[in-house]
Amino acid sequence: MRNRHTESLADCIKKCGQHVFSPTAKLGLHLVLSVAMLLLSWSGSSAAEFPDTNTDTDIDFSPLLRLHSEAGVNHWRMAGPLFEFRLPRNQESDMLMAMPRPLFVRFRDHAGEFEGWDALWPLAASRTRGDGHYTYILNFFHSRKPADWEVKRQRWWLWPMLFFGRDNQGRPYAAIFPLGGTVANVGFAERAFFLLFPLYLKTERGDMVEQSLLWPIFSYGRSPRVRSWRVFPVYGEKRSERHHQFFVLWPLFHMARSETDKVSSRGFFLFPLYGDIRQHDRGGILQARSRTLLWPFFKLERSPLHDKLHLPWPFFQREDYRHPLEAGEKRYYWPIYGHRTGPGTRHRFLLWPFFHHWQSTGPRQTTHIKWIAPLWLQTRRIDLDTKETDYVSHRFWPLYRQQRQGDTNEFIALNLWPTPTTPAIARNYAPLWQLYRYYRSPEEISHRLLWGLWSYRRTEEGSRHRLLPLFDRRKQFGGERRWSLLGGLIGFTKGPETPTRTRLFWFINL
Repeated sequence: MRNRHTESLADCIKKCGQHVFSPTAKLGLHLVLSVAMLLLSWSGSSAAEFPDTNTDTDIDFSPLLRLHSEAGVNHWRMAGPLFEFRLPRNQESDMLMAMPRPLFVRFRDHAGEFEGWDALWPLAASRTRGDGHYTYILNFFHSRKPADWEVKRQRWWLWPMLFFGRDNQGRPYAAIFPLGGTVANVGFAERAFFLLFPLYLKTERGDMVEQSLLWPIFSYGRSPRVRSWRVFPVYGEKRSERHHQFFVLWPLFHMARSETDKVSSRGFFLFPLYGDIRQHDRGGILQARSRTLLWPFFKLERSPLHDKLHLPWPFFQREDYRHPLEAGEKRYYWPIYGHRTGPGTRHRFLLWPFFHHWQSTGPRQTTHIKWIAPLWLQTRRIDLDTKETDYVSHRFWPLYRQQRQGDTNEFIALNLWPTPTTPAIARNYAPLWQLYRYYRSPEEISHRLLWGLWSYRRTEEGSRHRLLPLFDRRKQFGGERRWSLLGGLIGFTKGPETPTRTRLFWFINL
């Protein structure tokens, strides 16, 4: 008969299964459950000594299986980092299921405002949050907005061949590329109709409608205020009441002019030799001017709000910004040295791209980031009220990362991801290469090597030291001490005032 702890474990897996509907995922759950029950049954009476998962529990057969229940969370792992389930019993913790990692990972935050799944990320993923939902699998993409939003956009796209959905106003559309149809909310238009693309294309952007034959060669567009046409690349123009621009033999020659109630602008560009743009006020006084020579290498730009000098780009760059929201400067002597400042920010580099330092200051803290690319990265946060460091992290790629926040300290090796770890990397891949973890807080000190093959944990109540399958030693401060050798073939128990008791073959007490 199964002990009550095994029954609780089965209930935990059943709850996890409610969040996954695919037959493959359910098969994985049943497989994990079967092996977990086998291990718990093999452990015999030792498993029955632990309480139900509704209380704090730690059953450890790492790296084969570990069941840990604490602070309202049932958390268990199997086969090292491959299978992991974190199932909260309340609304204060996040949910995570990996079966196995990185083949399929499902997650949900504690508030239920953000959830999704990854399958061999980044090949397939799904996300749901307050502003909508999207799913992609290779080149298939689906998205939708919440039903109560004014924007009714939905998409079912198999890029670049099939397009089905609804636009922002809820109007349906469908297209088979390149045969014909209508597509909404693409990069170059709010709505586009094509027939035997590029033979015919019609696009809508606001009140501007543009029609093209043999796109992009012949085109004509109009709106209540704007007219445009082109025979690409020979000639094209766009004209309105206060604006006119045209090109000749694109991209060789461009010219434009525009007017507002306060200023007028004129400019031309003979690619890539020379360009000149001037801005005058209504009295004809020059307000700003931008000139470029052998674009993009030489540039001189002056205005009341900023000055720029590139001589040549990117080797020498001098820029000054005087707008209250963008006040700062830029001095680059690339690749030897450079710095750039802005409101509350500063960036410096030395021997680009190797040495960098970023600094940003907010209402409550200052953050410093130092990077020696690609090996070493340090992040440090300083509280502006106490002037003390409340967070610091180090990363030496690919060997380790370490972080300290408040009274907690964590060290992990290896660290194969070359940039700061993103949530997707932390869920799907980071546990696979984290061979060693050290954690220290006021409540505990722990070491885990090879996903728990060797582990040591010390708390205020006691300590545990184990190396699977050689030995397992547990000690309660002021209480019992237990030793188990060869996976339980031989066991010893000694109380503070009782003689040593011996157990053989898991069941025989001497």
